[in-house]
Parts: sequence; structure tokens; C-alpha cells
Amino acid sequence: MPVAKAKKAPTPPRSDDFSQEMMESGEGILNLKDLVTRILARWPWIILCLLLGVSTAFFIIWRSAPEFKSTTTILVRDSSVDAFGKNDAGDFDVKNEEALETIRSGLTTLEMCEAIANEPHIRKLSHLIPLGPKPLPFMGDPDRGKIKSKVPPAAELAQMIQDWVSVEVRRNTRLIDISVVHEDPLVARELANEFVAQYDKQRIEKKASVSQENLQYLIGETKRVKTDLQEAQNVSASYSSPLELEKALTVSEANAKSLSLRYGPLHPTMREANDQLESAREQLRMSLLRAMDNPVDAEYWASYRKEEGDLETVESLNRIRDLFIARHTVLESEIESQNLLYSTILAQMETLELGPDGSSSEVSRQSAAREGEQIAPRKSLILAGGVMGGFAIGLGLAFLLQLVDSKYHSPGDLESQFDYPVLAAITDIPELSKATQSVSTEKNKRRSKEGVSGQPSAGLLFANDAIKSNYLEMFRVLRTSVALLGPAHERKVTMVTSATPGEGKTFVASNLASAFAQQGQKTLLIDFDLRKPSVHRLFGHSRDQQAGLVELLVAKAQLGDIFQSCGSVQNLTLALSGSPAPNPGELLESTRIKALFDELRKHFDQIVVDTAPILPVPDSRLIAPLVDNLLLVVRAEQTTRGMVSSVLSVLENADAGPEGIVLNGYNERKAFGGKYSYGYDQYGYGSSYGDVYGDGSSSKTPK
Repeated sequence: MPVAKAKKAPTPPRSDDFSQEMMESGEGILNLKDLVTRILARWPWIILCLLLGVSTAFFIIWRSAPEFKSTTTILVRDSSVDAFGKNDAGDFDVKNEEALETIRSGLTTLEMCEAIANEPHIRKLSHLIPLGPKPLPFMGDPDRGKIKSKVPPAAELAQMIQDWVSVEVRRNTRLIDISVVHEDPLVARELANEFVAQYDKQRIEKKASVSQENLQYLIGETKRVKTDLQEAQNVSASYSSPLELEKALTVSEANAKSLSLRYGPLHPTMREANDQLESAREQLRMSLLRAMDNPVDAEYWASYRKEEGDLETVESLNRIRDLFIARHTVLESEIESQNLLYSTILAQMETLELGPDGSSSEVSRQSAAREGEQIAPRKSLILAGGVMGGFAIGLGLAFLLQLVDSKYHSPGDLESQFDYPVLAAITDIPELSKATQSVSTEKNKRRSKEGVSGQPSAGLLFANDAIKSNYLEMFRVLRTSVALLGPAHERKVTMVTSATPGEGKTFVASNLASAFAQQGQKTLLIDFDLRKPSVHRLFGHSRDQQAGLVELLVAKAQLGDIFQSCGSVQNLTLALSGSPAPNPGELLESTRIKALFDELRKHFDQIVVDTAPILPVPDSRLIAPLVDNLLLVVRAEQTTRGMVSSVLSVLENADAGPEGIVLNGYNERKAFGGKYSYGYDQYGYGSSYGDVYGDGSSSKTPK
């Protein structure tokens, strides 16, 4: 009896290193080249969004109302009066941006717009009120033109004019552009010119009143500055005596300090110097007290007077000395500033009296507005925006679809995520979709549904003369991959399963068995899917025409009774499931199945076992540890990553693991962007996979 091989425990990807594996392998959205390929493969979505973007751009262009822009330019200069009373027109200071900004803001005030809105010739302009965008089809207003032709009150019209106008200062120039945007080019021109006219009119009206107001203001400022100057001079004058005595005290202190270096304190010269020092201090103290009590500056010294008292100590006297010196310095600076300000105000008053119009900003029209030129809709820009926007949305949608895509599209997807090799990639076979034969009678329809035609289905490639040899080569590659897993005498039993129904396990198992048989090996194909068998449909047999596994497992038949020859493929023997089993799970007892496999190894070179899917029922989990090779079939564009991960986790708990994965339904041209329609049939009795492939699908892609 052959020794059972040690099963390799499956190693599904761990959550902590899955991202690292994807990064290293270049799979999924973490690899730029792979991501670009996948996104571009979804080109129908990109083209659809691009067409929608272009359509939206054309719709915006059609519905947008035309806009015309008319611009007039003004020049700002500064007129001043020189010392001789002559007008001297000089350039306006272009660095004074605040001055230009002041003029700019004055042109767009609501008062300015109201003045324009009240002008009779402006209110009489035709098409003054714009019609706006075109109405949507079947939603138009027949009275739209009449309502829009009515001119609203001046306040409301001023708000509209303020929205139409824009004023900009040309950088590093004395030029200001006044632009009006309107649906009618003539209205835009008239409004632009009217802004300059109204500004000149208001400036002339305000010039005289502003000059008179400035003169009255300067007269008041002159009185105030003169009063402050006199007060500062009076206070400074009261400090003259203390400052003279402070200088005398400073001399006495220096003299006493110099004599102390040569004489002792009792020396007559030293005593005379100290007496003079004390006398100078007393004189300064009395003078400081009088200055501090002087009403002209008593408020400033009130807090110091209260704190220092009568200055009886040398320390308090010295502190007040320093404060008087600092105070005097501040007063002198203030007097100087007040004198300068007083002189300036007198000069300005003289200028205003010489000529009230002598100092004002002059504004002259540099160029008059012409009939507006069309600026909107900008068709090329809108169309370019629609193209770029639609393309960007299409790319974003393709990226989003790729981001949520959890299915497999190529062998690289599988190998990069799981630590198992892809033994073969079974490509899409379009020719199989043409193999379904139509039958006329109800009897033949029922027989076709049951798969009892006597002829193998088109899904049995090795018995289909219409199939190209390159499709057969796929299963020869799979046969070679299985043969390379180990010594032939130790790996005779190969189990083929999948995560869910409809992934093509029966199709793969049947053609793999046929490939072994074509090589001259004595091969047995067992249908171990006792709940929903489908091998008999693929080979054109009846399920209950002969005893099968169910009869063998319930001891109603012997081992030799379940074998059926396959006339379409030499060296291939079938062991079908037999009659429906009331309790399939109880029939699959490990010891009994192991003994069956051991007995079959004696009579056959290769044994291929087609089993039930892993996830819906537990049957295959009982068989998996007993076989030599386990192949997991994964359907491209259908099986999700979560399904495969769940299958590997289940097999790990069953102490079994696949030797490799077979990717079925793979189409290289549609590997990333293809769309297929596969249905998930509920796993159970009474449903079928179909007639062409033998496991219930009539899709063009092999199951």
C-alpha cells in the first residue's frame, strides 16, 4: 500500500504582510505599471465619460448667453502749486498704490452706479437688461423677452450695473481700465464711457466743497497746535532754574569727589567743599519742589510728589533730578515737532488760499470705449474643459472600479497574492458557444436537459473534432504540471475542486483525465460530487443507467460494477455518482474513502476525482486529506479574492492544501477590462450547470 504523502499546509496571505507582498510582486493598485494597464483596459468607461464631457461642453456652449466686453482707459496725474504760485503738472507717484486704489474704488461705488442708472439716455438703451441663458427645451417662457425689456428702478439697476463693471489698475502705470461686460456690445460701450463722464462730473462738484472743508479743518488744527505749543513752552520755561541749579550741583559733586582723593574729611578744604555741596543740594531741592508744585505741570508730577515727599534724602533728590532732565528732553522734542507741524499747516493754508483747485488728482480719458468684443462663451476653452473633465472623470471611475475589483483577471493576480503556483491557465474557448444543438421534440429536449444524448458534450475537448489543437495543449500543459509534482507511483489520485459552483471544476477534471488517457495511461475519472453530479452530462451518459459511487458506498454494488468505458476517449474509464443520495455527507466516511483510493491505485495509472465545491458543502473537506494532488479551479472574472482565501483557510483546518491553482476562463485580451455574465446557481438538487460543458452553464466560457 502506498504511503500517503505529507500534505503541505496552505498559507493564505496574512493581513499584516499582504500589502508588502503586493508591493513586491507588483500586483494591484500598488504597482504603477499594473495600475495603468488595468485602468486603460477599462477604456469603454473612459470613452463614455469623455463623450459625456464633450456633450456637456456643447450643451453649455449652446445655452450660454453671449457676453461682450468694452473697455475705456483713464490716465491719473497730479497737479500741484509751487512756491511761486504757478501750476506745475507732474507725474503721479506710481508707487503710491493706495492713491490709485482710492480712485479705482471710487469708480465702482453704489452711488456712482446709481447716478449712471438715473441718466435718461442710459435707461432708454435697448436691450439694457440681459436675457440670460437660453431656456431649456420645453421649459421656455413665452413672455421672457417682454419681462426682460422692462427697466427696473434705479436702485435695482445700480446693483446690476455694479455686477457688470470691473476696474483694474495697470501694474507700474498711471492707467486705469474700466471694463463693462454685457450681452449687447452697444450697451457695454455706453456704460463704460458713462463711468468716466460721471466720475468727472462728481469730481468737479465736490472739488470746491472739499477745498473749503479742508481750509476750515486746517484753521482748527492751527489753533490746537498753537495752544499745545504754548503749553509746552511754558512748562519748559519753568524748568530753567532747576536745570541751572542741577548743573551747579553737578560741578560741586565733581569738585568734592576730586578733593576727597587728596584731603581727609576733617581737612578745612574738604569741609568747605562739603558745605558748598550741601548748599547746592538744598538750593536744587527747593527749586525742584517749586517746579513740581507749579500749576502748569503739577498734574505730571503729582504722583512723584506724593511718593518722594520733600526730597529730604540724597537718593530721592537724585531720582527727581534724572526725571527732570528726561522730562525737559521730551518737552524740547515736543516743542520742535509742534513748531514743524505748525509751519506745515500754515503752508497748506496758504496753498489753499492761493488756489482752492491747486492740489487734486487729475483724471483724463486716455482712450474711449469702443463697441464691445465678444468674450463669452469661450468655445475652445469650454470644449477643452469638457474633454479634460470627461477624461479625468473616466480615469477616476476606472480607478474606482479597479479599487473595488476583487476578482482575478490573470495568472499573475493569483501567484502574487497566494503562495501557490498556477499550474495552467485555461483560456476562453469561443467555439464552444456554437456547439449547442437545438432539438425540436419535447422528448429530445428532456433528454438533452438530462445529458442523455449518447454523444459527448462539446466541452469534452479531446472528443470534439472542431476544437483547435492549441486548446488541447492547455490541458497537456496541466497534465505535465501535475506529473512534475512528484513520482508517478506516489501521486496517482488528483482531486479537482473549486470554491463555489460554476467555476469549471468538472470541465477541468474531465479534460485533464482525457489528457492522461491520451498519453496512454490507464485513467479513471470519478464523479465524487454526490449532491450535484455533472460528469455524466459531459460524456453524454445517463446518471442512473449503471450503478455508481452511491450504490458502492451503501454496499449495493461491487467496485467492478461502477466502471463505465468511455468510447470517445481511449484508456479512460468513468465512475459516475449513481442514484441520488439521501445523505451524501454520511456516505463520505474517511476510512471507507481511503480504502477505496488504495484499491483503485492498484488498477489505474491516474485517478482524477471531481468533487463538490468547498464552500457550500463539507463533502470535499473530507476527501482532500486522502488524495495525492489537490487542484483548486478559480474562474477568471468571477471568483473573488475572499472566496479563495476562505477556501485556503478551510483546507488549512482540514490539514490539506492545494498543490496548485488552475485559472479557468482566462482571456488575455480581456484580462482586465472584460465583462462577463455568470450566474451563481444555488447548490443543491434540481438545478443543472448546462449541456455544453457538463456542469450547468451555457456560457461561451468553459466551466
